[in-house]
Amino acid sequence: MLSLNAVAIEEGLYATRAVWLRGSPGNLHVEKAIRLTEGDRSPRAMVEKLRLEKVPVRGVTLGVNGLSATLRYNLIPPVPDWRLELIMKYETEEMVEKSGEPLSSDWRQLDIPESTADDLILLVGLGKDNLVQPKIDEIEESKARVAGVTPHAIGLFHSYRQGIKGVPRETVVLADLGGKESHIVIAADGRLIFARTVSFGGTQVDSTMASTLDLPDEKARQFKEKLGTGTLPDHLEQSVQPALRSVFGQLNSMIGSSITFCKAQTKIPELQVDRVLLCGGTSALPGLTEYLESGLGVAVELFAPAVDNPPTEGLTQEWNVVVGLAAAHLDPKCSLDLLAAPAKEKREFRERTVFLYASAAVLVFALLIKFVAGFVASSATSALAEDLADHTQQVNGWTNEFRSAKSQNDRIEAQIERSVREVFNTSFAARIQEALRTKTPRSIALTGVETVREEVDGSVYLALEIMGTSDNSDRRGIEYVSELEAELARIPGVVVVKPDVEDPEDGVRPFRLMVSPDAEKPEKKSSRPKGRSRRGG
Repeated sequence: MLSLNAVAIEEGLYATRAVWLRGSPGNLHVEKAIRLTEGDRSPRAMVEKLRLEKVPVRGVTLGVNGLSATLRYNLIPPVPDWRLELIMKYETEEMVEKSGEPLSSDWRQLDIPESTADDLILLVGLGKDNLVQPKIDEIEESKARVAGVTPHAIGLFHSYRQGIKGVPRETVVLADLGGKESHIVIAADGRLIFARTVSFGGTQVDSTMASTLDLPDEKARQFKEKLGTGTLPDHLEQSVQPALRSVFGQLNSMIGSSITFCKAQTKIPELQVDRVLLCGGTSALPGLTEYLESGLGVAVELFAPAVDNPPTEGLTQEWNVVVGLAAAHLDPKCSLDLLAAPAKEKREFRERTVFLYASAAVLVFALLIKFVAGFVASSATSALAEDLADHTQQVNGWTNEFRSAKSQNDRIEAQIERSVREVFNTSFAARIQEALRTKTPRSIALTGVETVREEVDGSVYLALEIMGTSDNSDRRGIEYVSELEAELARIPGVVVVKPDVEDPEDGVRPFRLMVSPDAEKPEKKSSRPKGRSRRGG
């Protein structure tokens, strides 16, 4: 459901910005725009400022930079939607396992009919909870509420969407040149086809100018700001031209490499860019648009948020990202939300609860009206009683429907969990088989691999029983088995490896190894074994 209000916060290198928008996508009005440049610029300080300005803070969109969130691309063979959900759930869990740190994630399928690939192209966002969650906690400790967490690059795309009328027949590169990083987005006919964040921004410009002019970085930054506002004396402007040409060359390469990267990720080798739109504080450097036009061979322009009453504090083109972040809240189907999974569940529960309370209030109000009408018109008492009975029967019917729907949902969730477990079991067995094929010591001879699968009350236990013999001619048979045990224990997903080595016979030691991704078996109500199959290895 689209909201009429949207509030977003963007924490930048030199300033923290917030906007309050009202309206609908493509027709937005800026009610308030606030910028903090001195003192405490934390999300907590911004929330306090928003309260003073009477801005609603019960549903804030928080923007996250490239340090806190990454964007990547996945190519998946065409599959039904339900299977795509399972695949992405499994892959996300695997990425979290590999990273070794908690991550929040979201993804969307890119609409790229021009692609030569038959696969589905997915844009995946990964948020680092250890960096994002403290900011969310700051905001919510200030009695505000975070409605979503969106990467800055996605906010840049939504800022561009606000100025679109109809379907624009063009391919556009959007570049937000910020203080410490730049966000590059490519849109084709109004559709997002590519987004990335690059570690290049105003600080690199400061360092280049400081090195060229032999100045401290802070002094170089002041020169850069005066260049952007046209207040730097002419003789000093001439002296910084070599440094500017070096920076312009790096920006030209950054945009060109992004276009090349986009062609590779989207499988559009013939992608042609029609124009480049620049924003952000670094975009104000004099001569930049002309230099990039010459280098890229396409029109290069500055662009500002396409909203009513645009912000005027500072450079207007510095507000694109935060305006886009707020607009993204009004168009969630075209966005990425990196709010952690528990917080998403809490938000969805809260929204459902509000709806139920509202429904209950309407029902109570209707019953109250009926009661008052019956009290005033005593002659209609019997009719009121009948109406109340009808309402009671209707409420009971709704209750039964709710219980039935909940039971059905529980069954579906159990089926989904079972499907995910089956996918995991298959991949676990494949990893063990591959390890046995490539890492078994030469002194080990395998005689068989048995898959053990036991299911009790919906809980599934999986294990692979590996049988073989170990060369004991040098009395190191147990040592060779221990080497194989150590190799298996290092495989991702292996939780338990239990060896059972028998007494030597004919120069070898027979052994069995039980390998499982489960710490323990579920308790069985009877001793009868379940689901046991044998496969030669």
